[in-house]
Amino acid sequence: MESVFMSCADQNRSTGHYRILFIGTFFITILFAITPQTMAAIWLKGKTAPVVSGNSYYGYSIDIDGNYAIVGAYLHDVDYGGPSLSDVGRVWILEKTNGAWTDSNYLELERDDPGNEYDEFGRSVAISGNYAVVGAPGQRSGSIQGTGAIYVFYKNGDSWDEMQQIRAFTTKEDAQFGHTVDIYENYLIVGTPHKHTVHFYELVGDSWTLKDARTVSGIFGTSVAISNGYAIVGDPSDDTHGDYAGAAYIFKRNDSTGRWAQQTPLLYPNGDWSPQTYDRFGISVSIDGDYAIIGANPPDKIGDEYLLLQGSAYIFKRDDNETWTQHSTYLYDEEDSDPGGNNFGGSVSINGRYAVVGASGDNEQGTNAGAAFFFI
Repeated sequence: MESVFMSCADQNRSTGHYRILFIGTFFITILFAITPQTMAAIWLKGKTAPVVSGNSYYGYSIDIDGNYAIVGAYLHDVDYGGPSLSDVGRVWILEKTNGAWTDSNYLELERDDPGNEYDEFGRSVAISGNYAVVGAPGQRSGSIQGTGAIYVFYKNGDSWDEMQQIRAFTTKEDAQFGHTVDIYENYLIVGTPHKHTVHFYELVGDSWTLKDARTVSGIFGTSVAISNGYAIVGDPSDDTHGDYAGAAYIFKRNDSTGRWAQQTPLLYPNGDWSPQTYDRFGISVSIDGDYAIIGANPPDKIGDEYLLLQGSAYIFKRDDNETWTQHSTYLYDEEDSDPGGNNFGGSVSINGRYAVVGASGDNEQGTNAGAAFFFI
């Protein structure tokens, strides 16, 4: 292992706000304690998996549940004994043992089929309990490239075996089924933003069965998350409040039918923080219990014009009447005059009373070095 670094940086005790700097490519594990004063982060720089080829984008997609993490390298080239195939993709499961994540305790998820060029296996990943799901949005159907597929794996003793492959619902080129995925226990959601659609699957017996689908407009399905009977889906292109102002949708599962009904109204920030043109609210989403967090991440530039727009993130809370209202607003609070903004809100996650917001364009440690902000 190249290095292990522990930090609790730029703490604001009155708000429970932490700023953790990112250095290079890494795998991150967050340790939470009861009080803000003891909150910390550990990151392992570089080598938590086998050596990967250049431009593999190892760590582009990650998820964690208990003692297992899943990491994707969706642009990894693969050589099956002939010419190297571009962007086939590879995915690994990492296991924490004796309280530690190491670069030796990993295994690669192997598909029953060998994979094809431009599959992008690992563009999206998720893990819950004994199940892991991997999106391959570039996979072809016959000669049609980019229809997409997902793969579900299950833990079988010391191995993770392919359980089921689910192919795209369409044969349209570049549909990219599996561009986003999430899994919670026996429930699975798959986003196909190029077809503004999400699909809901449920484990019935030994098979993942399609239970529902929702099609809206724009790039609905750019971000998805599912937890405990609720799902959230982002559409950063929604134009209700201006071009690419964005919106998020909440769905609730009907226990009797297994269908997923949209809860109204759509989620937007309110008051002084109402979405505006190019906010891209809904670019990232996460949900846990009664709370959901949604990122708004403006683009670096439009045409040849660089922007200095700052990202944001918003927490919504569900009340006893099934109404979701804005609970907290987090804005990027650092001085940053470099062109292209900071990408604050480009990634978000929430678990219990803790939330984390990524800012991959943060310039504290150098141009686009990146940072993550933790909130309690």
